[in-house]
Amino acid sequence: MINPFSIFNVSTNSFEGKHDNEVVLLCMHRHWFSLLGTFTYAFFGALLPFILIALFGSIIAQYHLSKIVVFLFTSYYMIGWYMLGYSLTMYVMDIWIVTNQRIIDSTQQGFFNRTISEINLGNIQDTSIVVSGLIPTTMNFGDVEVQSAGEVVHFKFRQVASPQNVKDVISKAMKEYKQAHFKSEAIEMAREIEKARDEVEVDKVVVPENLPQ
Repeated sequence: MINPFSIFNVSTNSFEGKHDNEVVLLCMHRHWFSLLGTFTYAFFGALLPFILIALFGSIIAQYHLSKIVVFLFTSYYMIGWYMLGYSLTMYVMDIWIVTNQRIIDSTQQGFFNRTISEINLGNIQDTSIVVSGLIPTTMNFGDVEVQSAGEVVHFKFRQVASPQNVKDVISKAMKEYKQAHFKSEAIEMAREIEKARDEVEVDKVVVPENLPQ
């Protein structure tokens, strides 16, 4: 399904704080359906002043209330634009990134407060998904929860598209990361053993005291 809010898609190639040799596997916002209610309220809310004028226009004219009505409606639209802008900002700024090294949760809490947390793939214990309700099931979006073994108890990606695919990508990345990390540790351990063996062999060498001139 085409995302009508694809204008808000971000680049999956890089982000601030990206490590060397780090590859972005997923870059997610909430599903576009989460904004549908906001736009529905905004649409009908924008029509409300016109409906009131059509119903009570004669009364407004009779009591010369036009200036007060204009002031009230102007304030009403300003508040409406603020709420719509706030919802769009939260949608754009809330983002989850899955790389081949870690998972990053970037959450915007108000216009001037931002929280960024991350989980190393090696610390992940389990991932699970929750798809509840007719619409989420039909449109294939839901929550993905990532359980960590560290201080951060869990991450929850709320209302993301294709949650099963997200879970599969995380599970595969976690498996590959742990295999690569285990292999790297094994190579490093082999080097340490080889180094220690060379040191022992050097210590065993006996140097004669009276060498011929």
